[in-house]
Amino acid sequence: PAASEEYIAHLCEAEVEEGEINRAAFEVDCPLLSQYNLFAEADDPRSLPHEGGVPYVLNSKLFSDHATKYRVLFVPPGEQAVYRDGQGGNNVNGTIDFPVGTVIAKTFSFKDGADEDIVETRLLIHRDAGDGESLWEGMAYQWEVDDSGHRVEASLSLSGAKLSASWNYPDPDPEINKTYVGSTDDYVIPHPNQCGNCHNNEDRQPGDAPIGPKVRLLNRPMDYDSDGVPETNQLQHWVDLGLLDSAPELGVNSQLIATNAQRLP
Repeated sequence: PAASEEYIAHLCEAEVEEGEINRAAFEVDCPLLSQYNLFAEADDPRSLPHEGGVPYVLNSKLFSDHATKYRVLFVPPGEQAVYRDGQGGNNVNGTIDFPVGTVIAKTFSFKDGADEDIVETRLLIHRDAGDGESLWEGMAYQWEVDDSGHRVEASLSLSGAKLSASWNYPDPDPEINKTYVGSTDDYVIPHPNQCGNCHNNEDRQPGDAPIGPKVRLLNRPMDYDSDGVPETNQLQHWVDLGLLDSAPELGVNSQLIATNAQRLP
């Protein structure tokens, strides 16, 4: 049975210590993104993630109306993701299984010069389904602004939404002298039942299983110190942090990765 409003409020409105994630609330779909307390600044999902959350980028991304995406992985303390290679440890197409309690956040925004319009943050939560089973569930939170245009809160989008969006930004590759300018009236924020259209895969964990975090997409440098130079392999960083139990031999397609490092911010 669905959780009662009282039970959802009990979990989502619980007080937590500063810098602490409200992990008990992962059991339910909270009405407000801030109730999970994932980020240092409640009104900015680009801010420092709490409790060891790790930003990551992919070698290949799905194009979404020129949206910029910010991805963050939250693995429960003391738990590890497991690399499933299936081919003696050298399958660059291998996948990663994440423990129950893992949350993946992906924020979509549109850049306009120095400004940036954040429109939604999607969550994938890996939940205990009982009887030793688990289930991934996806949901989207739409960001709201006040009368002065200040971003105030992201609310659960139960019915989805269609928005207008515009962009104006230079190509991230310094060798390409091009600026992208445009707009759309058809940017779609999905409702929870639509997440499975892309994320339900028979060969993955049940439910709205993650698509992007595969070793072949993560095997690339990442700029962790924000100096503009990607220098640390993401998979090795996850292993060093204890978030991932193992990884294939790194450096596969290293020339391609180095070439694309500046093109894939």
